[in-house]
Formats: sequence, C-alpha cells, structure tokens
Amino acid sequence: MIEKEGVEVPEVLLRAEKLTIYAVITRYPGVVRPVTEQGYLEAVEIADSVVLWAEKAILAC
Repeated sequence: MIEKEGVEVPEVLLRAEKLTIYAVITRYPGVVRPVTEQGYLEAVEIADSVVLWAEKAILAC
C-alpha cells in the first residue's frame, strides 16, 4: 500500500512479515509450537526496527 504512495519499502518492513505468526499464536494457542528464545529475540529486534522506521517517517513529515 505505501509503495503506491511513493514510499520506499525498506527491508525492515519486509522482515516484519515474520511477526504474523505471533498473531496466530496468541489468537489460537496450541496450534503452533511454542516460541523459542531465539525466535523471541528476533521478533523483538524486528518490531523495534519497524517502530524506529515509523518514528523517523513520522518526524520527517
């Protein structure tokens, strides 16, 4: 969607797709295997990167 508005989509936003599984895990517990510590750390790093990107984008307006 943001690409249609001329916003460049950085890799960090593409990586955020990996976070979708956490929505499934919390909505349907027991459907997928538990999150590992490594998976948790990766998810937090991705989420932090997305928030930083969004903050910079908002401040640039």
